[in-house]
Amino acid sequence: MSWSDFQEFRGQSAFSRPNEGDFGFGSGGGDFFYYSDGSGVPIADNDSDGLSDNAGVGVNYNFDNKKVKFNTSYFYNQTLQNLRTERFQQSFLPENSFVSQDSSRTRDFFGNHAFNGRLESEIDTSNKVIVKFFYRDYGNERTISKNALYASENGIPLNTLLDNTTQNRDQNALNLTGIYSHKFKKKGRTFSVSGAYQLNDEERDKELYSENRFADDTSLSLLLSQLFRELETVEEIKGSALYTEPLGGKWYSSTFVNLSAVEKTANQPVVDLLLAETVDSLSMWYRTQTDYQRVGTSLRYGHDGVNVSIGLGAQRIRLANENAVLEGAPLRTPVLERTFSNILPNVSINYNPNKGFSSLSYSYLVKAPDALNLQPVTRIASPLYRSVGNPELTPERRHVIRANYNHWGGGNDIGFGINGTYTYFENQTIFNQTVTFVEGVGFTTTSAPENYQGGQAFRSSVWANFPLVKSTLEMGVSGYAGTSQNPVFINSIENINTRDNYGADVDFTLTPGQNLFLQAVFRYGIQDIRYSIQSTQNQRPKSYGADMSVKWMFLPGTFLESNFDYSVYENERLGFEQSLPIWNASIRKLLGASNKVEVRLAAYDIFNRRLQIEQSGDAFSVFRNTNNTLARYFMASISYNFRGYESKIKSNNFW
Repeated sequence: MSWSDFQEFRGQSAFSRPNEGDFGFGSGGGDFFYYSDGSGVPIADNDSDGLSDNAGVGVNYNFDNKKVKFNTSYFYNQTLQNLRTERFQQSFLPENSFVSQDSSRTRDFFGNHAFNGRLESEIDTSNKVIVKFFYRDYGNERTISKNALYASENGIPLNTLLDNTTQNRDQNALNLTGIYSHKFKKKGRTFSVSGAYQLNDEERDKELYSENRFADDTSLSLLLSQLFRELETVEEIKGSALYTEPLGGKWYSSTFVNLSAVEKTANQPVVDLLLAETVDSLSMWYRTQTDYQRVGTSLRYGHDGVNVSIGLGAQRIRLANENAVLEGAPLRTPVLERTFSNILPNVSINYNPNKGFSSLSYSYLVKAPDALNLQPVTRIASPLYRSVGNPELTPERRHVIRANYNHWGGGNDIGFGINGTYTYFENQTIFNQTVTFVEGVGFTTTSAPENYQGGQAFRSSVWANFPLVKSTLEMGVSGYAGTSQNPVFINSIENINTRDNYGADVDFTLTPGQNLFLQAVFRYGIQDIRYSIQSTQNQRPKSYGADMSVKWMFLPGTFLESNFDYSVYENERLGFEQSLPIWNASIRKLLGASNKVEVRLAAYDIFNRRLQIEQSGDAFSVFRNTNNTLARYFMASISYNFRGYESKIKSNNFW
């Protein structure tokens, strides 16, 4: 199912602009969890990982007139996915490194019931009400089998690890939102108020079985068999208010208030299945409360497409956390309660002429720590990997500057634009690594979150379209460049990972007539990954290729369509090179006076070469994932569309 298919099913009201009722600049500052109207919908494409069996059914109702708009829908979908992944990873230590190669098989089944509704009513010319609801009932069954080989940087085998994981998950989510707005008689004076209640109730059972064998001793050196049960409830109540006052001429002031209270309660007992007893050191119950209060005001100017806003807000975050082995048991540490206050400036400038759009903005964002990262309890993923929380974490703070300029030339098909975002982390959460070699076990890694002052990221893009031959040949150019600095401590030694990303695309579109469309796209991308503690491990994974497409209506209502994509993935440092030629082709015929019936014969991935490849790196490792995906298949189909199929070639009709 494609996104356009789902939107057609839902009807015209599905395109209503979302409004969560968080008034004021920014997002409100909280860790609000939202479920969009399309949550859980099986939107698939030819490049999705693994092999999937999908099914879905739903019903939709829309009512729309001048004063009342109402949309409601129910949708059920299920997916069974089988995924094979081959992963190579090199992890860095201050003085050396080690590598791991693993092969995993994942079987994933989920079923999802989703109910949506939205009512918008204009009571009169001055008053408007919006009510929205969402309910989701979600179930997931997952089994993962993984075999991993660990070796020294010289390729000497150290140990092997076998992991078998079975996980069952049930989730219920509810979201209710109400918004009321009022326009006063004085032009420009408005008042809006909103309220929302959100509930996420989840139960997870995970059974982990691990075998670890050392290379020079084939006997079993470490066996782990544990059952993790997690009962988690997240509940949030929030409200916002906004008052806008005209100041005369083209000036306005806006004052807003945001309030929210989030409580997360979790009970996570861990049972050793070999000893049939609870492991107190790994079990935990915790309750975290996060309260946000924010008030702010902004001064706005608007005239002839120019909008300028300068705002200042004050935010208070109250954070309380308690932790015990079980609910009702003595607390591990005293109740943690802290308050953080911040001033939040915000500036935005927008210019919207008839043929373009440009903007410049600055914002200061503050985000509370994740509740799980506050818990001072060890969590085991396998005998070789574990993590522990940090109750002393403080909120993340970052400065963000965004700028963009886009211009369209109207009927002459000329357009260009440039966009950029710069982020400076005044305080961020990083996950430090402690890696030790244990005889008879191998390299064990413990991850712990800490606050770090510093770090930055920048990303920019540029694009341009222009005709080479009017109405026949068009050329497009696009490019991107970005850099980020990601600090982390490995065995107490700081390692700064600098990662640069840049690339470019060039495309040519030829339309010699109404019945023929041809396109060629050439692309190149590269990552430059550098490490401060081991510069000899620096590397530059690349990906490049070309895409050729043709669409030809060679007889009335009869179309030949073909696409050939050639991609190359390289990493010279690791001696890796993979090329993927992917060829798709189809022929289709429209039938009937109104073109409501389509018959199609199609061949996908004719060379049977499709794979999903990912190359990247982080602050302490580089990795490569290779996943299976749907490869060669053939399809004969007949479709009926009540509105009729388009009988002309569209250049943006991608498949």
